[in-house]
Amino acid sequence: MSHSDENLKLIEGIKQLKQVEKEMIKAPKDALKIQELSLEETKQSIEDIALNLLSLLDFDEKPRVSVPIRSAQNTIVDEETGHIFLGHNMVTRSLTPASVRQLAVLIRVADGIHELLTLGRHSTKRELFYTDVNLFEDQTVSDRAIEDLAVTLRTIRNATNIVASAKGKIIGRISFVESGDLIDCSKMGTGGKAITPFQDQIENIDTDAEFVLLVEKDAAFMSLSEAKIYERYPCILITGIGQPDIATRMMLRKIVNETGIPVFAIMDADPYGLEILRSYTFGSKALGYETPWLVTENMYWLGLRPEDMENYKIPKEVYIPLTDADKKKGKELLEETWLQNKPKWSEQLKTMLKSGVKAEIQALASKGFEYMTEQYLPQKLESADWI
Repeated sequence: MSHSDENLKLIEGIKQLKQVEKEMIKAPKDALKIQELSLEETKQSIEDIALNLLSLLDFDEKPRVSVPIRSAQNTIVDEETGHIFLGHNMVTRSLTPASVRQLAVLIRVADGIHELLTLGRHSTKRELFYTDVNLFEDQTVSDRAIEDLAVTLRTIRNATNIVASAKGKIIGRISFVESGDLIDCSKMGTGGKAITPFQDQIENIDTDAEFVLLVEKDAAFMSLSEAKIYERYPCILITGIGQPDIATRMMLRKIVNETGIPVFAIMDADPYGLEILRSYTFGSKALGYETPWLVTENMYWLGLRPEDMENYKIPKEVYIPLTDADKKKGKELLEETWLQNKPKWSEQLKTMLKSGVKAEIQALASKGFEYMTEQYLPQKLESADWI
């Protein structure tokens, strides 16, 4: 694929944003240390927990397991980078009335994961739930135990061979090998290629793209895909369809880490759009222990920004008043360390809260169905209007 002359200036500008391949993000000293264990190492770690429980029984002691607390109260934020990590605080699961069921759930999940690793197979969270419905009762119980076990083993969830059903999609100028099959994402129609939850089976990434367009919503992804924006501009389109799943975040990080190309994000101009951007760029409190494997640093906010609503003369009829929940979320975000590391993003949020209104990406359609692809996005890219 050759780059058109009209895009040469844009491409040269974007190349200046390109980063050399980075080392793994390092956790601060007071954060819990996590590593990506191999299949055999994960199996051995589960067996070590089992042996420890048996040894306690041999000495007439109550079986117990110390599990890191995965909550906002046990979150560590790197003051220098704003990245979110998990702290060292623990809770004990043991044979006491308060936690005996939680210990039983953790052991049952460990048994299921050990079986998967022995067979060399993967399973979805839903499948694991159905291995013992009577014990788990609700899938949220087994889902929480999977994360608890992974962090107890000091590894990432992918190392347990348990995956969540992925929802993200990708299309554009990239190919890779997935489970032995060559996938060319420039030949995926307009619907795009579903991002696989089996990220350990992705290899040999090849692309001539100069940047990634990350879009919050599927509707925007479909519009850009149908317009084949990646043929006009050398890019890759990715969406996590709202709050991103682990597979989408891992795939994005893998692409950027291997190529160094920047990511331009298109989100709703509301506090929750910014929170989604936070998940990609700085990590999330729920998965702080996986931050080094999920965070993409080379990220720029392209749109839809609060200032765009006036600059691009978006009709006021499509503005939406901020709800009380929006205002609360916005004020909470302003207090967080990660946003203080992005002062221009912070100013946009302040502008939004002061105006009292928000807008969805789809608001651009008020100026015509092709406005986003033929006017808004080209103007944004060609004027380097990103922060």
